[in-house]
Amino acid sequence: MTSPAHPAQPRYPAPGQTRAGEAAPHTSDLDAALRPATAAHVRPEIIIARLRRHGRRLTFPVIMLLVIAPMAGYFGSSLSEPWQRLTVIVGALLLSIIAVVLPYFAWLGTTFTVTTKRVIVRHGFLVRSRSEASIGRIREVRMRQTAVQRMHRSGTVQLMVGSDAPLELVDVPGAETIVSMLHELIERSYAVEDSLPQTQPSAGYTTAFHPAQHP
Repeated sequence: MTSPAHPAQPRYPAPGQTRAGEAAPHTSDLDAALRPATAAHVRPEIIIARLRRHGRRLTFPVIMLLVIAPMAGYFGSSLSEPWQRLTVIVGALLLSIIAVVLPYFAWLGTTFTVTTKRVIVRHGFLVRSRSEASIGRIREVRMRQTAVQRMHRSGTVQLMVGSDAPLELVDVPGAETIVSMLHELIERSYAVEDSLPQTQPSAGYTTAFHPAQHP
């Protein structure tokens, strides 16, 4: 005699079902985990400050421009041979590019942006690089000042983000004001996180996972 054939049991339970002896997922926990974002998470991001390095970094390029231009005009007009004048003009142009144009674009291409949610650092003019840190991940704010920076009320602000390398705002004007502003933003971020409702999963909670049925 042959025993009656038994229908094959599916490897995985159908959606909404559980195997024998398994606890069904709690609907309240799932609803809490998948609830819509709160108003604190969808609040708009506002730019608070957009900075560049202190303007004194352009002092040397400006001085070089004021020196190169008159000297090129003087020597270019005093020389009689055309090739000599051309050499002076080409040399003045190359020196202007190295000492004036490149430092100016390096200063122009570095920006620091502080918003209500993050700090963004951009470098480069032709090839751009970008680094950013969320306000909620910043654990410590440090400031470093040299004697010259103290005279101009600037400084380098370091943002300690976990175990990663610190994010630096190099030689920004009003460094002390930036540090105070960042401290306030961090405190407000922590206050918002503490005010959010915390939902802990109850005992016996299991994650419902329903892959495609297999033969």
